[in-house]
Amino acid sequence: STLGKSQDRIAETASQGKTLEAQIQDLRATALPREEANTLVQGLMELQDQRVSKRLDTAEQRGKSDQRAAVEAVSRVEERVAVMSEEVVRQTAELSTIKQQCADLAL
Repeated sequence: STLGKSQDRIAETASQGKTLEAQIQDLRATALPREEANTLVQGLMELQDQRVSKRLDTAEQRGKSDQRAAVEAVSRVEERVAVMSEEVVRQTAELSTIKQQCADLAL
């Protein structure tokens, strides 16, 4: 009985070995040659580099665009400040004129 079980195990192991060997042969038959595999890997790496480079370029362009927008915003604020300054000068002159008129009337 023990001998029979051992023989069954040996037969099963031999069968598994043959199955594994057949699978290995299949894999070898379908495997890419090393040079072709290396070429594919290199191509994939180049594609990845291009994607990263493109992302960096896009980020850089976005940064330049943001910087341009910030410069334009500062320019608009400076223009408003200049207009306000002119208005303050005009109103100060007007106030001086009114004060002078009041002083003249008081005399």
